[in-house]
Amino acid sequence: MVMLSRITNTASGSDDLPFCLYRECATELLHVLSKLINFSINKGEVPKAWKQAIITPVPKSAPAVSVSD
Repeated sequence: MVMLSRITNTASGSDDLPFCLYRECATELLHVLSKLINFSINKGEVPKAWKQAIITPVPKSAPAVSVSD
């Protein structure tokens, strides 16, 4: 529950759920998420959706002029 309650303002993931949902509902989600993660560990498989991510680079300076920014 500590990890869910510490989620900061970030973009939503592939599930399109906003970060505040996880933080505000940490107590309710704890049991379901722990069951899901433990099932995955016990089965020895990671769901395909957990292996995918959309990564958007954030430039160090605005506006980004070169790749090194």
